[in-house]
This record gives sequence, C-alpha cells and structure tokens, in this order.
Amino acid sequence: MSKFIDTAKFAETRRDRHIEGTDGIWMKVQCTGVRLLVLAATDANPAFVDLFPKMNAELRRLEGAGAEKEELDVCRARYYARMFVRDWKDVPAADGGDAKFSVDACTEYLAFSHDSMTELAETVFETRRFRMALAQDTVEDLKN
Repeated sequence: MSKFIDTAKFAETRRDRHIEGTDGIWMKVQCTGVRLLVLAATDANPAFVDLFPKMNAELRRLEGAGAEKEELDVCRARYYARMFVRDWKDVPAADGGDAKFSVDACTEYLAFSHDSMTELAETVFETRRFRMALAQDTVEDLKN
C-alpha cells in the first residue's frame, strides 16, 4: 500500500511477471484468426533470456553465409515457437481437423504465415501491447 498515491488507479500499467514468463496470454492473430498462448519477450521469460542471444547469433551467421530470406524466416520462426508460443487454438490441420500444437508445427505455421510472425513479434516484444492483448482476451472470455 502506498503512502502517496492511489495505486489501484494504475494497476493496469503494472507488469505481471508470472503472466509474462509462465502463464502467458491468449492473443488472436488478426490476419488468420488463430489464437496463440504466448509469453512476453522480457526477463521474466526464461526461454527468451536463454534463447534470444542464440537466435541473434544464428541469424547473423546465416546472413554472413548468404542465406536466403526464407531460411532466415524459418530460423526466426523456430526460435519464436520455442521462446514465446505455448499452445494454440483454431489451427486447421492438413487432414481437416484441428492441428495439435508442437514446436515443429508452430515453426511451420509461423514460417509460412509471415503476417502471423509479425503480429506475434509486435505483441511479445512490446509490453504495453502484451497487456492490451491480455485485456482483449479477458473481454472475449466475458462475451462467451
């Protein structure tokens, strides 16, 4: 409890490290309708802390070796799937059912759908956007 300010007025601006790094939030990818359970790109996310420098080093190595854009996208997608995405909903499988989540399947989805990877990055790397996605998910739950 603060001696000087009404902290309840600012609660929505406070970070929740548990949500950022453990529980995650459901974000809807606007361009595809897919819902991803994602963690934030912050120090609260141990996978991000561990893998982000490795991803950057691998991307630099690939760029130095003259890799094509598609190869860089697959590399980025593989790391994003490992660092940020924990589950998904509304992803159609090749056989017509619902696709089961795995890091490999998520890598394929993100590498194929460039706009989805862009939306994911815009949400997880910007903490205000991350909190806004949490609020939107809460509203969606209340509607249902």
